[in-house]
Formats: sequence, C-alpha cells, structure tokens
Amino acid sequence: MRHHIEEDIVANTLASGRLSEMAANFLPAATTPSVLMSLLPIIALVFVAYLVIGLAMPSLPLHVHEGLGLSTFVVGLVAGSSFAAAVFSRPWAGHYADNRGSKRAVVIGLLVAVVSGLFYLLSLLFISSPETSVTILILGRLLLGIAERFIITGALSWGMTLGGTQNTGKVISWIGTALYAAFAVGAPAGKVGLDAVFLVSMLVVLCSVAVAMRPLLLARRSG
Repeated sequence: MRHHIEEDIVANTLASGRLSEMAANFLPAATTPSVLMSLLPIIALVFVAYLVIGLAMPSLPLHVHEGLGLSTFVVGLVAGSSFAAAVFSRPWAGHYADNRGSKRAVVIGLLVAVVSGLFYLLSLLFISSPETSVTILILGRLLLGIAERFIITGALSWGMTLGGTQNTGKVISWIGTALYAAFAVGAPAGKVGLDAVFLVSMLVVLCSVAVAMRPLLLARRSG
C-alpha cells in the first residue's frame, strides 16, 4: 500500500511539473513589460524614420504631377524608385548589420536619410526645369530606400539582441507596430506643403541620429 502511495506521489509530481512547463509555454511571459521598455528607444527610432517616409506620401504625387507637370508614369517612377532601392539594398544592409553591428546600421540608415532629404530640398531649386528636378528627386528617393533598409534591418537585429531569441515574436511585433503607426500618422500630416515636409523631416531625422549614436559613444568611452 505504501509502495503504491509513493508511486502516486512521484507520478503526480512529474505530472504537475509537465503541466507547469506547458503552462509556461502557453501563458504570456512575465517579462513582457521589461522587454517592451528595453525596446522603446528602437521603437521610437523606427517610428520617426517611417514617419518621415509617410509625410511625403501625399505630397510627392501632387508635386510631380501638378507642380512639375509630369505624367502619371513619372509619378509612379518617383514613388517606386524608393522601393526598388530597398529591395536591392536588403542583402547589403543585412551583411553590414551582421558584420559591423545593428546600432551602426541604424545610424548609417538615418544619416543616409538626411542626405536623401538634402536631395529633396535641392530638387525644389530646379522646379523651372522639371526633368532636372525630378532626376534629383529620384536620386533622393533611391537614397531613402537604402536608408529605410538599413534602419529596419538594424532595428530588428538590435531588438532581437536586447529581447533575446525567446522574445523574437514580440520584437518583430512591436517594431512592425511602430512602422505602420508612423505611416498612419505621417500620411494625413503630410499635406502641410512639400518644402515644410522636407525641412521638418530632416530636422527630425537629425535628432534621431543624435539619439541613435548615444549608445555607440557610451560604448566607445567605456571601452
């Protein structure tokens, strides 16, 4: 009898251990708030970067079609050039983030976005020559596509380093939320005028560069 009782105790203990393990796999992790807090700077940087992209969405087609008097094909070319550059620069961005570091990739992306903004502003000086203006604008869009790839690739890699492999889904989810929230806010807000959009975008990105570079500078000092 005693032998059977001891077997039951052992079986119940093992069963409860398995149940606890199963519950731990299905229930939300208790560290979720701390993961979110550690990701907040990255989420903010991604939000700002894609806010800048979103701000230009309503203004660019009108500027190219009505301001420069160019065809809808050129409007599509200007809009699509950024996405084409993002596709072709994706492997480059991944290689850079793996070899030079995710934080550096984000900073490089933000700096390239600033240069892109300069091209945007420069294109406004050549409105009297639509072909020249749109060529400069396309160059700026190409740079923006490269910048976007470096920022999002570096941000995801950085976030996974902070959150750990066990929180990969949370990292992707929160960074993706920041991306689409930025588009949702930026597109309606982009009707203030193209020159104002470009100028504000550059200033915002420059502030983001300063924020992104802070961890790198601190790491260099401590090293």
